[in-house]
Amino acid sequence: GMGMTGENVEVWEGAVSNWVNVAELLRDEDDGGTEEWPAAAAGWGSSARPGSGKQGLGKYSAPGMHMQHRKKILVTPWFPKGVYKAELTLEGELAALAAMMQLTDEEARRRGAAHAAVQAALRGMWSDVEVNVYGSFAYGMALPMSGVDLLVEGLGDRLDDVDAALARLVDAGFTIHSRVATNDIGYAKVESAEHGVTAQLMFVRGASTARATAEHMKREWEAAPYAKAAYVVARLMLLQARCGDAAAGGLSSYALQVMVLDARALHAPGEEQPHRDLTPTAFLLSCFRFYCEFRPDLACVHVDDPQHPGNNLAAGCVRWPQIRSVLRNAVMSLERWGAQRGADKQFATRAGYRGRSPLSSILAYDTLWAEARPGTVRYGA
Repeated sequence: GMGMTGENVEVWEGAVSNWVNVAELLRDEDDGGTEEWPAAAAGWGSSARPGSGKQGLGKYSAPGMHMQHRKKILVTPWFPKGVYKAELTLEGELAALAAMMQLTDEEARRRGAAHAAVQAALRGMWSDVEVNVYGSFAYGMALPMSGVDLLVEGLGDRLDDVDAALARLVDAGFTIHSRVATNDIGYAKVESAEHGVTAQLMFVRGASTARATAEHMKREWEAAPYAKAAYVVARLMLLQARCGDAAAGGLSSYALQVMVLDARALHAPGEEQPHRDLTPTAFLLSCFRFYCEFRPDLACVHVDDPQHPGNNLAAGCVRWPQIRSVLRNAVMSLERWGAQRGADKQFATRAGYRGRSPLSSILAYDTLWAEARPGTVRYGA
C-alpha cells in the first residue's frame, strides 16, 4: 500500500539485493550456516558479544545495499554482523577474533567476585590468610572459557588442614571438582555456581614464585602485542582438538604462552628493535611453521619455565604429535589462501575462491558462537 517513490524503490531494491546475497552465499559456502542467517540479519545492529561494548564490523542497512553494488557477505563468530568477503583479510580476522576473546567487564567482575568469595570463606578458618590472583587473569591474557588461578601461600603447618578449608568453601556454595596434595603444595579445582566461575586453588606451605611469574608474563606480553593473536588462535585450535588440557596429556595455557613468546627469537635476533614492524599475521605463520617442523621425530617437547630453568612445563604432554599435526594443518590451510613462505602478506581472499575465510579454515564455528551471541554453551573450563 505504500507509494513507490524514488526513496522507497531504493529501499526495496536494497532489501532484494541483500536477500539475493544471502541465497547466493548459502549456495557458495558449505558452512552449515543456513539457520544462522535469519538471526544474523536481524542482529546486524547489535554488539558482537553481550556486555562487551564492542561493535562487529559491517552494519548493513537496506538503503545502502543497491543491486548494482551487490557483494557477497560473510558472517562468522568474530564478524557476527557480517563483512564483505572481497574486503576480508587474515589480519582483520585476527584483530576481530582477539577483540571477541577478551573478557567483558561482566566476566572480569564475576572472576573478581569469586576471588572475594574464596577469601571470605577461608578467612572464616584462617583470619590472616591472603588469597592472591596469579595466572592469565592476573596479567590480562585470560580467555572467556578460562577460570581464575588463586594462590594461598605461607601456610606452614596449616597446609595439613586444607581439607577443612575446602569444607568451608563447600559451605559457601562452591563445588569441589578435584583435589591433589604433596608435602608442600596442595591443589584444588572448585566452582562457584553463583558466579559461574571455576577457580584453580594452590595452597603453599612456604613462599611461592607464582606472583613473580605473573609479573614476568605481564611484561613479556606488553612487549609483544603482535604475538597475542597467535596464542589465541593456537589455544582455540588445541581446545577444539582436545589437546589443551594438561591433565589429559595436552598443553597447559601457560606452556603454550611460553612457546609462543619464545618464537619471537625467530625474528631478527640481535637487532635493537627486531619486532618493530612485525604483524600478527607474519608472526602467527612463523610461529606455527617453526613448531610443526621442529624435530618431527620427537614424541614429546620440552618447554623451559622462564622462572625455573630446567622445569619442563610440558612434562606430561603426550599429545605432542597430535599438536604438531594441528599446527601443520593450520599452516597448510592458511597458505592455501595465497601466502608465500616468508612473505608478509595480508592473506586477502583470492578472487573466485569458493570457501569461507582464512581463519574459518582452521577454527570450528560451533563453540565460538557462544562468544558472539547469547543462548549457546561455552567450552568447559
